[in-house]
Amino acid sequence: MIACSNGQIPDADPCARYRELIRAREEVRDAVHAYRREPTHSTQERLLRALLLFTARLEQQFAGEESELMGPLVERRPTAATDVDRLCEQHRQIGRTARRLIDDLRERLPDAGEIDALHRNLCALLDRLREHERSEHGLILDAFWLDTGAGD
Repeated sequence: MIACSNGQIPDADPCARYRELIRAREEVRDAVHAYRREPTHSTQERLLRALLLFTARLEQQFAGEESELMGPLVERRPTAATDVDRLCEQHRQIGRTARRLIDDLRERLPDAGEIDALHRNLCALLDRLREHERSEHGLILDAFWLDTGAGD
């Protein structure tokens, strides 16, 4: 079990939210491929449900990171404050992008050209999330597991 630097345990299973997010991301990927193969109201609804769940899981993950992790990270490594601010702003940007995609999909059934654009936009969102995660994980590893030689 992982505890924050203040000794409090942020979650009974700190990886549970992340596992749920990964499952939701996989469902979005599968749903968008199904929608591209057969753009019907049924596959549109599946994709919309997958995006709604993914966005909810994404926002839960981001909220948990900001409330449970970022404060202790900056306490441990004050020089990381600018990077933490940048990551938190990315949380907001990624969330807005996901909600915009949901709104677009709710409005109407896209035509063939728009399906390709929707697919590109979803792929870009997932790529952006992966890049964000890489930056975030690197910062977390540096702050919590890198030996700075400063002593305890």
